[in-house]
Amino acid sequence: MQKSLLAADYVLPRQTFEIDFHIEIARIALTRQLGALTDSMVDELRLTMDGVLGSNTEDWTKVNLSSAMLAIIMRSNARVFVGLPLCRDKTYLTLTYQYSMAIAICGFIIRVLIPDVLKPIFGPIFALPCRWYAWRCNRYLVPIIKSYSANM
Repeated sequence: MQKSLLAADYVLPRQTFEIDFHIEIARIALTRQLGALTDSMVDELRLTMDGVLGSNTEDWTKVNLSSAMLAIIMRSNARVFVGLPLCRDKTYLTLTYQYSMAIAICGFIIRVLIPDVLKPIFGPIFALPCRWYAWRCNRYLVPIIKSYSANM
């Protein structure tokens, strides 16, 4: 269902795996580590909330709640999935946000505006922003993945 809503065949990198390993990792490995991750998540949430919302209880300031929540969610998720220091890298966080938005927008365009018969031709063209953002994000992620693999 979600795969067709996002036009995943075009906007996401080709999967070379028989199973959706990321689902299994989240379901099994990540669930087992929740206790160990709690302290780092609380630390990141506290730091991010103070940075985004401020910690001054005397002087009120206006805050864009949508932007604040986005920053809080993105940094706490990044802390779990990529760790320090990358979870605090503004360029990386901006790229991951832009990548997720590109997937949603390009997927919508491909799914709704391109007739099925033309999707194999125009789908990859309209998905180019997704591939570009994936390439840029991978420049940050591949060294981390290689490091994890080497340590296993």
